[in-house]
Amino acid sequence: MSQPPGTINGRLRVTIQGEIIETEFGEPELCFRTLDLYTAATLEHFLRPPTDAKPEWREVMDRMSQISCAAYRGIVFNEPSFIEYFHAATPSSELGRMNIGSRPAKRKPNAGIESLRAIPWCVCGAAYDVALP
Repeated sequence: MSQPPGTINGRLRVTIQGEIIETEFGEPELCFRTLDLYTAATLEHFLRPPTDAKPEWREVMDRMSQISCAAYRGIVFNEPSFIEYFHAATPSSELGRMNIGSRPAKRKPNAGIESLRAIPWCVCGAAYDVALP
């Protein structure tokens, strides 16, 4: 139900990260339960679609987005001590040295924070479709 109105249309495409496949599909009972949940959600969205957000809600969200994005970028890109803090507070360098991902932890080895990948430890992904007849 969290998907925007008009996006499901009787069909749901789900991408499952590699480390979650076993959890959601590893046993027949889990597999059927997961597919039941996906099918029920698709049916519910189809039978009782969500309403569009009111224009004034969108305006407030757009403004909040602008303010929070400016604050975030101000800290991440303009605060000189942020990179030092980031490396001290996260396992980013350890993740980069582990050979468990399908891609390197950074797009460019010596680049800044903007080259970090969102999920460097993702082993693989799989996509599943749930469609109504």
